[in-house]
Amino acid sequence: MPKIAGQLKPQDTTCAAQAGEHLSNKNLFKGLVLLVALFYGGSYFLTGDLLLELPANWFTDWLSGVFKLMDQHGFLNVWSGQSPGTHYLYYLLWKPAQALGSGSSVEIIFSVLWYFLSMGAVFLGIFYFYKIVERMIGPNQALILGLVYTILVITFKWYTVVDSIPLTAFLGAVYYVLKGSPTAGGLILGIGSVIKPFGMLLIPVVLKSEFLSKKAKILFTGLSTATFSLLFLPFIIGNFRVFLSSFNWQAGRPPWETVYALIQKLLDKPVPQDVFFQDYSGVAQRDWGWTGITPDHSVMTMIVPDYSHWYSLVFIVLMAIVIGGFIYFKNIRTENQFIWGLLFALGGYFTVFYGWSANFFYWLIPFLLILLPVWFSVSFKLLVLLEYPFLYGLYLVHIAPDLVSSVSGLPSSVTMALAPLGVGFWIIIVIRTAILAWLSILAWKTLPTKPLTASDLKSALRRNA
Repeated sequence: MPKIAGQLKPQDTTCAAQAGEHLSNKNLFKGLVLLVALFYGGSYFLTGDLLLELPANWFTDWLSGVFKLMDQHGFLNVWSGQSPGTHYLYYLLWKPAQALGSGSSVEIIFSVLWYFLSMGAVFLGIFYFYKIVERMIGPNQALILGLVYTILVITFKWYTVVDSIPLTAFLGAVYYVLKGSPTAGGLILGIGSVIKPFGMLLIPVVLKSEFLSKKAKILFTGLSTATFSLLFLPFIIGNFRVFLSSFNWQAGRPPWETVYALIQKLLDKPVPQDVFFQDYSGVAQRDWGWTGITPDHSVMTMIVPDYSHWYSLVFIVLMAIVIGGFIYFKNIRTENQFIWGLLFALGGYFTVFYGWSANFFYWLIPFLLILLPVWFSVSFKLLVLLEYPFLYGLYLVHIAPDLVSSVSGLPSSVTMALAPLGVGFWIIIVIRTAILAWLSILAWKTLPTKPLTASDLKSALRRNA
């Protein structure tokens, strides 16, 4: 029976219902996230924290000091503990703050601008996560996981770190790759990776994805590497030794919150007292249990030598094995396996890296929520919180009672009584490292194995010729 105008077949009705449900869930999620954003920003403003607490946070205070040095010595003549790409924030935020204010008000304006940039990136990242889940699993699951992800990420003070920007760029790149827009994905990844270079771990996963066309792989890889290189080029040409200083400092700093630091402690190695690795706080490290350090401004115009420590060498070798093994043995045939590949690359990196920060957890959580039950992600979050600041605080009370007398809002008497539990700080580090290793092994086993052969390489060379 032919279909006449105004008459719908059953499948047409089903498709229309699904489209309506999809749109309804999408609008509901947008509304909820907007409500959360308004509540989050509004409460921060109404409590006065936006104008009183924010300018005093250690990160923007430290960044302000870096940018003041650039005003004095030149943009290319200052390095910092961050990747040189972070220095572009000098023009993005510091210069407008100087144009809008003077004296001490410049730092206040800069802190407020930084707050809106970092938190804006967080909510854009939430949107990208929702779109990834919506594409892979469906609108209903996207709504649920999107709300869980929102709750997990807004409980972290993103304006005290720089990760929200490159993480959002990473999620955006993943979304555009899956969407079939390698040009947008490549550009976004290249820009974000200038701030956190390990975002480039997305490239080997893309190259091993069989569901992507050859053209898409070339476009994505070429644009991301070209953008990444071009943004670094001014630093390389303008002052190569200062450019290398950021990376030399990162390679030379003592290991923190990892089994590498535990090994140094068990071997009773002395804590280094190098001038380059004195913390911005002015407090010298007393033990390998000290968490990460931030360089003092007084050394940021000095050239950092090329340090060669055993732990940085071990990290490079292990990372080469992780990525080399992935490229040689593994293939990715579906979008679900693509997410497993990302979990393997990031999980492998954080397993073998000699440092750990609580913000690294948020690079993993989008993919854990997609691939594993929600309870796992929530439990992992609680484990990370137990490690830092709670057990870390107790550990400091135990080894440096003159500096720390209370932790996590506990009375001093209770804190001192719990101080012996600070040894759990090391135990949690071992457990967390084991979990990361397990996740990487699980991802490895989930991905199909197909070793590269000589004929594969010859065929690839002929196609690229």
